[in-house]
Amino acid sequence: MALLTAHDLIQLALEISTTHFCKIAAMGVTIELQNLGDAELCREIAVGIERALSEKTGDWRVSIAGSRATENWDTRVEGPNGFERSYTLSGAAGQHGPETIRKMILQLVSS
Repeated sequence: MALLTAHDLIQLALEISTTHFCKIAAMGVTIELQNLGDAELCREIAVGIERALSEKTGDWRVSIAGSRATENWDTRVEGPNGFERSYTLSGAAGQHGPETIRKMILQLVSS
């Protein structure tokens, strides 16, 4: 049996899951996406997060939760040595794009 890459695991988990909640765990990165509404968007966001954290050591957990009441997404990043950051992504400000989220994750973990 061939070994799956982190990207393969993300693809598989997203294909199996519904668009309401997806949890992916691969290579020290756990990604939880909830209520984002679009499977393809979730796939692209997960790949971007995995890329952003691929060179970081330790275990990382990223959760993004959409809200039915507002257009904001609550984001939380947890990492080694008690690292914790929270951020609100605004749809009105164009912050729901996969590349924007990847860059935001990079900024959060670099600070």
